[in-house]
Amino acid sequence: MYPGAKHFTRDEWCQDPDRVSPVLVAALDAVRDATGDPGTRIHINVAWDTSGHVPGSGHYADPATAVDFFFRGLTYAEQFAYLVAESRFTGIGFYPDWRTPGWHGDIKDRPQRTFWVRRRGIYTYFHSAEALAAAMDWPQPIAPHVNDNEPNRATLLPVVATVAGRHDLPVDLVAAMVRQESTFNRFTNRFEKDFYKTYIEGKSLDFLPRGSLEITESLGRATSWGLLQVMGATARQYGFRGWFPELCEAAVGLEFGCRYLADLRRQYGSEGWPVVVRAYNAGPGGRHNEANHYPHDVLEKIGGRWPDVHA
Repeated sequence: MYPGAKHFTRDEWCQDPDRVSPVLVAALDAVRDATGDPGTRIHINVAWDTSGHVPGSGHYADPATAVDFFFRGLTYAEQFAYLVAESRFTGIGFYPDWRTPGWHGDIKDRPQRTFWVRRRGIYTYFHSAEALAAAMDWPQPIAPHVNDNEPNRATLLPVVATVAGRHDLPVDLVAAMVRQESTFNRFTNRFEKDFYKTYIEGKSLDFLPRGSLEITESLGRATSWGLLQVMGATARQYGFRGWFPELCEAAVGLEFGCRYLADLRRQYGSEGWPVVVRAYNAGPGGRHNEANHYPHDVLEKIGGRWPDVHA
C-alpha cells in the first residue's frame, strides 16, 4: 500500500511514487475512493525521467505536481467525470493516441482549471469541462462548486463541538475557522512550497513512521491537512505519529488543529482572539501583521463579535 493512501499499491506506480506531491497522491486516491469500485485501478507514470515534456512541466518539479495515468474498469466518459469532480486537479488532459488511452493530471497553480485533448501531437484546449465532454460526445460531467461542501456542516458540526469542547475552545470560533480553512471539506490539503524551502528542506527529521521514506515525510510536513488545515510539521510537534492523510479524518485533523489553537491562546490570549487566530494562520511571528486579514474573515463567519478569549 502506498503510505497514507487508502487504495494504492506500489505496483500501480511505474516509478518514483515518493517524489510526488502528497496533494496529488491524495487527489488520485480520492478519485479511487469516489468510484466505490474496488476493481478500479489507476496505473500511474510519474515520468520523472521521461523526455518529451515541456520545460517547467510539473512532471519535473520536486515534488512532482503532474503525472500521466490510465484507468482500468471505467469508460473514458466516466473517468473524466470522476477527474472533474476532484477539485484539486487544476489541469486535466486526455490522450486518446496512447497505446492505452489515458490522462495527464496536475495540481499546478493556474488562474483557472484547464482542459485539453492531444491527438497526433496537436493540443486542443477547452474553456470548460463541459466543452471538452461535448467535443468527445460524452455526457456532461458534474463539475465541483465552491459551496459543494457546505452540506457537510450538519454532519461535521457535532465533531467540531466535541473536539473544541475538549480543549475549552469556543465552538462557534472553531467552526468559523473550519469554514474559512476548508469550507468543511475534510479532504482539503495543500503543499506549501515556501514552508518547505524555509523550514523543512535540508533539515534532519526527529521522527519517521515505519516504512516511510524521508522525502515522503518531508513533503507531508510541508502540507496543510484537513478541516483546520493544520501543517504536517505542526501536527508532529503536538504529538501526531500517524500517516499524514489521517489528518483528513475529521476528528484527527480537528484534534491537532485545536491543540495548536489552544496553545496559541495560552501564549497570546491576553492580546485577544485576532492575534491568536492570526498566529494560527501565519505563524506566531506574523501575529501582529495587520495586513493579514484572516481575523476579519473569521470574524465575519461568527457574526461580527469575538467570543470571550478567557471563557
